[in-house]
Amino acid sequence: MKRKILIVFVLLSIAISQFLYFEVGCFDVYAWNKAVIGDVNADGVVNISDYVLMKRYILRIIADFPADDDMWVGDVNGDNVINDIDCNYLKRYLLHMIREFPKNSYNSAPTFTPIPTFTPTPTPTKAPAAPANTQSGILNDGYFPPGTSKHELIARASSLKVSEVKAIIKKQVDEHWDVIRDVCGFKNKEVAYAFFFGMATRESTFRAATETGSGASHAFGPLQTAETAYANANPNYMPEHNVPEMHQYDFTEYNFYDVGISVHMGIRHFLHFARLAKEKYSGRDIARHGLMGYNTGWIDGADESWIVRYADETAALGAWYLRNNHMSDDEFTWDTDPRVDRSNPWEIYY
Repeated sequence: MKRKILIVFVLLSIAISQFLYFEVGCFDVYAWNKAVIGDVNADGVVNISDYVLMKRYILRIIADFPADDDMWVGDVNGDNVINDIDCNYLKRYLLHMIREFPKNSYNSAPTFTPIPTFTPTPTPTKAPAAPANTQSGILNDGYFPPGTSKHELIARASSLKVSEVKAIIKKQVDEHWDVIRDVCGFKNKEVAYAFFFGMATRESTFRAATETGSGASHAFGPLQTAETAYANANPNYMPEHNVPEMHQYDFTEYNFYDVGISVHMGIRHFLHFARLAKEKYSGRDIARHGLMGYNTGWIDGADESWIVRYADETAALGAWYLRNNHMSDDEFTWDTDPRVDRSNPWEIYY
């Protein structure tokens, strides 16, 4: 009798242990293996590569993350949508402005603190001291009269010819040639004109009233100048005080939608990133990585294939205008245009 009781007890213990393993143990394993919030490329860490991918996802350049569960890793604030708010939280996390994302992992999961492997290129928190007369173009950059309504600014910009947009870009290059040459090292003004024509082509195909995105990705104008380029737009945006030679306009409706100021701020925005790139690169790589900063918000972190598709393509498009003598007319090219020579895109600039 005692032997039967012992056998029943052993069998019952085994059954209970199996039940506990299935109900509790499996859940713990699942929680442990749950992907890290913000790690959209599923490499185990949250770093600049994830920010670049999220930026491309929001801009609809890619439709999916490498991670299995897009919503889990990308929706870092837990509002069931992946947008600029999540991108901004990720940027703040990488800059150590926050220690964790609003959305936490499962309560049963062990605590895991991602260790960023990327150290962002520092941006000065204060503008370098500069003589009062070093800025040019202040109050002379607006193309349309101050006080023009947003609706009218957009309507007038949409009617501009390509040749008129080229003239606006040339005016800004003329006024700020010294800082453009100092930062980028372009050999003359003509190639600087061509370079920014390439940007206008790559960003908007010279459509001056193009408006895209929202939040940090909200952009307007032929160069698609983002909100982040302007002063006093959002306290969470990284400051851009390292181009004191050019006036940084406040983020107002007129300043954002006037095509003249938009071009001015687009060039300044690019120079902000190019000047950061100059701290670690030289030659054409200053402009290449400056363009990547303009496109992604970071001078580093993009894979080489995207640098070729964006930065090198921009340079090749710009070279097309100079090589084919289309510097003042209404002719334009476009991204992937087979007429464009891409064999040596940076040859004309240096």
